[in-house]
Parts: sequence; C-alpha cells; structure tokens
Amino acid sequence: MASNKDLARRILIFLEDRRVLVQAWEDREDAEFCRQSADQIRNFLTLEIMNVKGGGELEACLKQIRLACRTFVSAAGSSSQNFLGDHSYFSASLRALRDAVGSQISDIGETFKVEIPLPLQAIVPRQDLSWLPGYTDQSEEEAPGSDV
Repeated sequence: MASNKDLARRILIFLEDRRVLVQAWEDREDAEFCRQSADQIRNFLTLEIMNVKGGGELEACLKQIRLACRTFVSAAGSSSQNFLGDHSYFSASLRALRDAVGSQISDIGETFKVEIPLPLQAIVPRQDLSWLPGYTDQSEEEAPGSDV
C-alpha cells in the first residue's frame, strides 16, 4: 500500500494532465468537455480517498477538490446546457473550479513536500513556493522579444 506522500504525488500527476485545470485559453474551452473532465476527476478522487491512510490533511484536500468538481458539474447542468447558454457563467465557474483546486494543490504540496507539476503551478495561488522541489516562477521569466 502506498504512503500518503506517494498517493499525493500520484494524484498530482493525474491532475496535471486535466485540461479543465490547466488549459490557458478559457474562451476556447469546450463546456461539455470541461464538465466531463471535472466529473472524471471527481470519480477518480472518490476511489483515491479510500486509499488515504488515517484521513487527515490529504483526505480533507481531496474532498475539497472533489466538492469543487461536483459544484462545477452541477453548475453546468445536463449536457452543459447552463454553460452553453452563458459563456460568462461558464468562465466564472471554470475560474472558481481552478481557484479551489489550486488552493488544495498548494496545501498538498506544502504538507507532503511533493513537487507540484509545472502545468498545475499556474492555478496555485500566488505565494512563495520556492521551497517546493522543482518550482519555477514563470512570472519572473523573461518574455520572448523583451529587452529587459
């Protein structure tokens, strides 16, 4: 059986490939794809929560991510009808999902001292994450073509 640290790392690896969390262009997102992706995350976390040893911080974080996904899926409505009719509602719901998940990812990284994959770092709240192994501050990188 994997340790909670190993489980945390495995979950972050799963989440890093979820475009609903990391795609940069919200206006190009497909509402139904995002609803399905959030539902897949919710189902995956339901199974992973059963593997957490002793509950605690990891279980609490995973339940918060699962709640954020369930809230997003409910907001979308059947076949994402609520998002398809109102793009601003979709964008706001997507931002809320990413904010909620990003906060929990930050807590998981800090608690278990696991590297937050680069794609997920974009949704982690802006704070000093330099203590995380592999963290790179993308905001400090020089923009292409800049004279700085």
